[in-house]
Amino acid sequence: MITDGAGTPALGILIRNQSLFSIRISAVGFNIDGEVIQLEDVCYPLKLKRNPDQYSNRPNIPDDSDPNEIKSGTYLILKTYGQSSLNLIKRALLAASTKHNISMEDLVLSNKAVALVALESGRQFDSLSLKKRLWKSVSEPLVTRGKKSWSRLRQFITPKESASNPH
Repeated sequence: MITDGAGTPALGILIRNQSLFSIRISAVGFNIDGEVIQLEDVCYPLKLKRNPDQYSNRPNIPDDSDPNEIKSGTYLILKTYGQSSLNLIKRALLAASTKHNISMEDLVLSNKAVALVALESGRQFDSLSLKKRLWKSVSEPLVTRGKKSWSRLRQFITPKESASNPH
């Protein structure tokens, strides 16, 4: 578990944009042993730019760019400090580690705990390496693969406004 300077626990997800275009994040979460948990209280880093007023006592001011956007070739680290998300993740980790009879640290390093990212374009990504992704595709039956992990995350991808508008 990562902690900040004050000792408050935080979970983080590193998102790298290796595409040629900017991407926009819609939802982030974790899949812990088949249970998908969306992070509700994600802290986006504050982007700063140089203050054009040279006589100001603030050398940097907030940038006007969108915090959900990641430009091509850059990365973003999202953290959550909210107790509700942390408690859900802790409970899921504890239940999965008890179920599989392994420590929580070993569970986090296995393919049972996966970070999930959904983009506004509809694409979805996870933190499994290519080797683990291939092993998982061979070891799991075709019927159950993908249904558990992405079905709950898909409902968070669609904006809540469009669900209320009957277009």
